[in-house]
Amino acid sequence: MMATKPGTSMMSAKPAAPAADNSATPAAAPAAPASTTTTTTATDATPASPVTPPDFGHADTDLDAKISFDEAKKIWPSLTQDQFNAYDLDKSGSISADEYNAMVKNPPK
Repeated sequence: MMATKPGTSMMSAKPAAPAADNSATPAAAPAAPASTTTTTTATDATPASPVTPPDFGHADTDLDAKISFDEAKKIWPSLTQDQFNAYDLDKSGSISADEYNAMVKNPPK
């Protein structure tokens, strides 16, 4: 047994300070996620907005003042030769500026 001073007891020793209780302090709110990813399936996807075709001067990439089938396919990738021929009203084998403007107003599907 340990010796103590007369008039004191082991019980009278100063207790250690209690550990800080942080339960009363509000915790910081969790940080928001850096980004949110949304998955879209084919059944609930909405079709993309149609892209506005370029004006005639930009569509005519070889600058020959007419739109060839290949030039038109760059604008409307699903364009068929039959559709192209339907827009070629004068049957010249190419699309004039007036024919092109009609295509832009009523594009091939």
